[in-house]
Amino acid sequence: MLTREAAGARARAPLTPDPGASAAGPWPLRLLASVPDRVVVLLLCLAIASTAGTLTGQFRPVVVLPLTVVLGAATWRMVPQAPGSPGPAAAGTVAAAALALTWVLVNAPYASQHLLVLRDPGFLTLSGVWLSEHPTPDLPLSETTRYIGALNPDISAVPAAYFWAGDVLHVQGSPLLPSLLGSIGWVAGAQGVLAGNLLLGGVALLAVYALARRLVGPWWALLPVVALGVSVPMTVFSRGAYTEPVAMAFVFGGLSVAWAALGDRRPTLHVLAGGLAGAAALARIDGSAVVIGLVLGVGLAAAAALTPRRRSQLRGALGLQAAGSLAMTLLGWLALRVSSPDYLEDLRGQFILLSGALAAALLVVLVLTLRAPWQRWRNDLLRHRRPAAWVAAGLVVLAGVALASRPWWYQGHGFSADSPYADAVAHLQEREGQPVDGTRTYDELSLTWVSWYHGWPFVVLAVLGLAVAAHQAVRRRDPRWWTVLAAVAAPSVLYLWQVSITPDQVWAMRRLLPVTLPGFAVLATVTLVALWSVHRWWARALAVLAAAAVIAAPLTTWNGLFRVVEQDGRLGEAQAVCDALRTDRVLYVRTGPPYLATVRSVCGVDGLEMTSVPDADRLADLRRDWGAFDVVAFADGAVPWEGGSAPPPLRVTSTTSWERGLLHIPEGYTEAESELWVGTVRPDGTVRPAAG
Repeated sequence: MLTREAAGARARAPLTPDPGASAAGPWPLRLLASVPDRVVVLLLCLAIASTAGTLTGQFRPVVVLPLTVVLGAATWRMVPQAPGSPGPAAAGTVAAAALALTWVLVNAPYASQHLLVLRDPGFLTLSGVWLSEHPTPDLPLSETTRYIGALNPDISAVPAAYFWAGDVLHVQGSPLLPSLLGSIGWVAGAQGVLAGNLLLGGVALLAVYALARRLVGPWWALLPVVALGVSVPMTVFSRGAYTEPVAMAFVFGGLSVAWAALGDRRPTLHVLAGGLAGAAALARIDGSAVVIGLVLGVGLAAAAALTPRRRSQLRGALGLQAAGSLAMTLLGWLALRVSSPDYLEDLRGQFILLSGALAAALLVVLVLTLRAPWQRWRNDLLRHRRPAAWVAAGLVVLAGVALASRPWWYQGHGFSADSPYADAVAHLQEREGQPVDGTRTYDELSLTWVSWYHGWPFVVLAVLGLAVAAHQAVRRRDPRWWTVLAAVAAPSVLYLWQVSITPDQVWAMRRLLPVTLPGFAVLATVTLVALWSVHRWWARALAVLAAAAVIAAPLTTWNGLFRVVEQDGRLGEAQAVCDALRTDRVLYVRTGPPYLATVRSVCGVDGLEMTSVPDADRLADLRRDWGAFDVVAFADGAVPWEGGSAPPPLRVTSTTSWERGLLHIPEGYTEAESELWVGTVRPDGTVRPAAG
């Protein structure tokens, strides 16, 4: 008859090969092997230092870099060792780092040039350019400029995605990503800001490797790195200023440290794990969804623990991880409260909902960890752990089948008919010849979208990997598997069920990049390792074929777009405008794309935007009120030129944009040509063209 301890040991027998705990070895190898975790922790240190700099209006190299070094030194010994033997772990790290670096270098020439405020990357890029040369993310707004903008109905001092507050303009969203890009701009200028998110994407790939090697070993862990690196979503959202790659780095860096912490006695590891996972909220307002998964993972493991001592240990781990997560979440809230209060107010409902869900998750798991009345349930779970594990795995598979089959029995609606989301959807539907219904959200296609970019084998393997994780968590009562399962499943279920974004491609995949796609890639690899461990020729042949499909499928989805730079030419255009300006004030006559934020952020000048075409008297009056200023326009007849005839344009720019679609991945691109004029307003209101 088995003792309780023996039964617990058998229950913890792995279904997949365990890469093993850290082993002793030469310190250079151990240091090298720890690089994937260390890089993410150093990124966290830079993020905290950058946030402190923007909060205090002291975002300067002399402030941020020394603080980063101090934080890096303070956390140096907290970083966990790599799993397994130092030799293979170090070799795997070299391979992963080489893959990540190669990915960065290959993509750098094709970095996007989002310098217009058309969508999120526009204002995030411009904010990064601004912060590379200024100590605060706020744009100054003079009293005279505010007065003119308020007095004239056709003149505005506030660009799209910016908010007026006293004598400054707040840019929309968290300042973290712009500050990280701005710190790269300290070294590499505007080009560095444009390509900087690729460096953060490279760190994210290493973070995925850091977690994967703890689950499947150093060599199999390279598979998710490659599968993500060759995919369209990971590449596109790293070429531009999107917040998803940095959030992904923190999430998977946090999960890697959490996995190590749950097998270690150091309490600081739990704080670090929680801080990393919670740092996703520094970059994105919905980052706390990952914290909910972390709380549920450790909390459910604590609830299932049989002995009071084990429950107490896991409750302590939960408290430390929650403390680290909440500290970063509150720092993210404070950064939004100071740097973008209007944006925070606009999304107050979402923030309150996520905060309430986090509080509810903490309350539920704390109640479940009480001894009574759950002890009988714990004993029953121990006795019936095998069938319970298979039930848990089966439920995961059923959930996957339900999500995959939704296009057959469900149609998502949810956008308000008079919202800009509905207008965008209706426009795309009309262009594609579909029935026009702007309320459609296309939520039912969420899992199908994953198959568009990664193939159905990837989806099937990922769902089976989630099932394996559920089986491991229940049968072994292993808090590490509970943590990975819950942290990946919580935000994935949230956005797979209701995507909550304009559903055009590739834009809509933003919702699935921080957690779902990398989580699926890691768990698909777990399935392959389980298949490989069968030790039958047919099983290993199937594992090899499936692994090849996971890598090959994303390569077939580029449709010749790999070398197409989004908004190519915009940087040279903006720099030409800055070089042509002769004053520190600019009036943009709105005859083309939104450009006020561009000249303000890139050129560092004060600015106004006019929606009507002015005559000489109007410009002369404005010059008397505002002082000497330049004008920028995208049409030759937008201003009264000196001499009565329009000069040649200062610059002609050809730009490229990926096509958008609702029912297919991007299949091509469009080209557009813009002509730009710059001139200086004379006292009589006529405009003298800038020398080109």
